[in-house]
Amino acid sequence: EDKKYFEDLKIYNCGDCDFSFVNPMPNEDKLNYFYKNVYRSLNRPPYWMTENYEDLKKSYLEDKNLNYLLYLTTLVNFSKIKNLYDFGAGYGDLGFLLKKKFSKIKLFCTENDDYCKRILKERDYTNFENLKDINTKFDLIITLHSLEHLSDINIFSKFYDLLNQNGLIFFEVPNCPKEYFQGRPYDSPHLFFFTDKSIRKIAEKNNM
Repeated sequence: EDKKYFEDLKIYNCGDCDFSFVNPMPNEDKLNYFYKNVYRSLNRPPYWMTENYEDLKKSYLEDKNLNYLLYLTTLVNFSKIKNLYDFGAGYGDLGFLLKKKFSKIKLFCTENDDYCKRILKERDYTNFENLKDINTKFDLIITLHSLEHLSDINIFSKFYDLLNQNGLIFFEVPNCPKEYFQGRPYDSPHLFFFTDKSIRKIAEKNNM
């Protein structure tokens, strides 16, 4: 049913850097409409959006978020984290959980999904719907399962510009070697496919 947004895409792999991508990229206006109005609508995977808003507000206590919290607090000195930016925040679960533990953190995000805006506002996020509007530097950028949905890999250079000098990025993407997607007839809405090798190449290119 998503073919009207993503059309007939093929996946290509770079033998040098092991980065894979779809071609042709979907129409930008269609993509924006999809993520604003369709992606988290009722009865769609992977979210199976609940009609009970009170249940949604408790989602930050799910095991995956608690695992992220444990992992991050092991690696990051949060006494030095003042401004946190969540790119593709969704409901903002992890940032909200971190603020519960470290109350001085200020939360910022970019999220255009209409199904998320109410809860992000209640959780005290400042939502920059356009990256060009951001006028703040960040100590920590988090982005969880968002980068594979983009149509422009230049987001890493933008992150570099948004970070304070000793700022950190914490991100998670699917690990997608070629055998992951070969033979799969349908892979929307993922447009990029990362591996450890490709991430290291991208980091090196962007001075990270």
